[in-house]
Amino acid sequence: MIARRALLALAVGAGTLAIRGAEACSLVVRRDLRFSDAACRRSLADWLRLLNEGRLLTEDQLTRRADALSVDVDQEALWSIIGDDATKVDRSYAFYRRYTSVAGKADRAPARLVEVNFLKGVHGQAIYQFTVRRDQFHPADEEGCNGLLTHGDFYGIEDRSYLGVFRNNRLATVRDFSEWTYKA
Repeated sequence: MIARRALLALAVGAGTLAIRGAEACSLVVRRDLRFSDAACRRSLADWLRLLNEGRLLTEDQLTRRADALSVDVDQEALWSIIGDDATKVDRSYAFYRRYTSVAGKADRAPARLVEVNFLKGVHGQAIYQFTVRRDQFHPADEEGCNGLLTHGDFYGIEDRSYLGVFRNNRLATVRDFSEWTYKA
């Protein structure tokens, strides 16, 4: 009988510890904010500002600002800008550093949003489609495709479309959505 009571006390004590451990994980209460279109658009503007200023910032400034925004850019969007010449750790920072330049030549004008579409929003989370327009440098292509379609250096407009996932009205994830800009 004493052994059963000791075993029961041990089980209750272990259960109490487990509950306390679970409560320790929930000390930071995550409360979803009400959806705010204006707050989401401000967050998107902050991200675009970092895209435009990234190449001009020191490493420390870039790291601090990118970490403060804490936007996860998907691999396809990263590769479209930086290719495979950056280490895994440096890819997100390289994305911001190189977004508004090609082959060392800066875009003629700042990147800008030309389209922002609210797609869905539920409980403090939202999805937007947005298009960023750049007037970017295109280096010469003397070989072209089998000697066809060759060109010299030029600047030209390029639109890139993305899906942005917002949590608590802050941009959290950016995914490439190039299908949006396909011409029918």
